[in-house]
Amino acid sequence: QSIKQHAQQLLVRLQAHPEQFAAVAKVESQDPGSASQGGDLGFFARGTMTPPFEKAVFALNKGEFSGPVETDFGYHVIQVTDIHEAKHLSLEEVTPQLTAEIRRQKASQKFSEEADAFTTLVYEQSGSLQPTADKFHLTVQTASGISKDQKTGIWSNPKLQQALFSSAVIRDHRNTPAIEVAPGLLVAARVTQDQAAMLKPLEQVAPSIEQRLEEQQAAVLARQAGEEKLKELQAGRTDPALTWSGERLLTRQQAYAGGLPSAVVTPAFRVDERHLPGYAGASTPEGGFVLVRVTQIQPGRTDESATRKEAETGLTRAYGDGAMEEFMAALRKKATIQVVDKSVLEESPQH
Repeated sequence: QSIKQHAQQLLVRLQAHPEQFAAVAKVESQDPGSASQGGDLGFFARGTMTPPFEKAVFALNKGEFSGPVETDFGYHVIQVTDIHEAKHLSLEEVTPQLTAEIRRQKASQKFSEEADAFTTLVYEQSGSLQPTADKFHLTVQTASGISKDQKTGIWSNPKLQQALFSSAVIRDHRNTPAIEVAPGLLVAARVTQDQAAMLKPLEQVAPSIEQRLEEQQAAVLARQAGEEKLKELQAGRTDPALTWSGERLLTRQQAYAGGLPSAVVTPAFRVDERHLPGYAGASTPEGGFVLVRVTQIQPGRTDESATRKEAETGLTRAYGDGAMEEFMAALRKKATIQVVDKSVLEESPQH
């Protein structure tokens, strides 16, 4: 028989015996997130669930059933066990929230405008970072010992690595393009001194090699243990020995900004909302393994003009950087460039 027919039979059974809903859900439900809870989804407001499911739920009175309701996730038999009336908050109650949201939108819009100007100036004044620092009241910071196999910090960002070790930046001492290494964080850099890779005597590098091998083996063991634990959690086998940190509600931008280790942000935001709690995990550049438990998912908002503007700016910048890299690579293949007097390029024209 079809799944819909089976759902219809379950609905008839539950209408006759409402008290069996939890027991039936534990056996029949294919949603691992709610099946173990007897099908209980808790309280939720409008705009949280998929439209067909939500329409059916909010058309029911307390104790009533609906179904089978078809959504993209299958067929559902629904029972409303209780209803909490929506509460209208006073202006005084919502003022802090509204103030914070307006500030965030204004800051997002301001960042988009400043990011465009920053990107343009870094490119136009590519012989120095100081003009850009002066305009935006920034301090040029110096870092040493940056290598191609950098594993931590902003220097491990692949796009920044590629730009930093390009021939134009190393040979001609030009600024890198402005690169967004995290949401809301732009970085431009230049190389003032470089050192070619060289072989060191074995006795000099032996301790560091031993340490690296130990770290690599520890990372392998951590990854294996983490992946095995992740499989157990995803299969529904919880571990009482695991101690989770406090729950936090994070946007993707907040997660990248430090709310989560960057390696686990993408898998965490790919957790299926149908199967909560959901679990994700990933190895970190430091050799550890991070596990994340997702207990609630709220849909992102697309009605904020400032957020859309920020996203559009980021995509435009990324596309422009990629196009410029391809253009420069093609030029280098077709042309022979010789700089006769670098000072001509380093100094801005005098008027």
